Amino acid sequence: VHSGDDPAEWSKQKRAEQTLGDVFDAFVKDRSSGSDVLAASTLRDYQNLYKNHLAGPLGRKKVSDVTQADVTAIQARSAKAGRVRTPDKAVTLVKAVYSWLRRKGLKLENPAADIRVKATRHAAKSIRAEQFPAFVAALGDEP
Repeated sequence: VHSGDDPAEWSKQKRAEQTLGDVFDAFVKDRSSGSDVLAASTLRDYQNLYKNHLAGPLGRKKVSDVTQADVTAIQARSAKAGRVRTPDKAVTLVKAVYSWLRRKGLKLENPAADIRVKATRHAAKSIRAEQFPAFVAALGDEP
């Protein structure tokens, strides 16, 4: 509570604040439709990641109470368990949810903003010989 603020009003606002679990549900619902839709597979991955790694330690916390230390602890716990990509995926999901909150007008500090994640390399895609004729035909259809 800042000096001069009404402690009762601050307490009332804090109680009304949403938890990360509530916000995550709204994030998934919002990103499932509309102009900023995510792929169904991405949403499924996010839901599994949230359920398995974030819901327990963070789901009941108020969004303004989630700290960088909370997020790095989850990252460290996943890494210690031998998971390779999960720690960074968890950080990326927290970043995405807080960025979404910001776009919705809630100006909170993103607790994952300064946490470094490893760059991911995507596998190179190649066309198999039997796919080549269809690929060339599809190119011919382009203006």
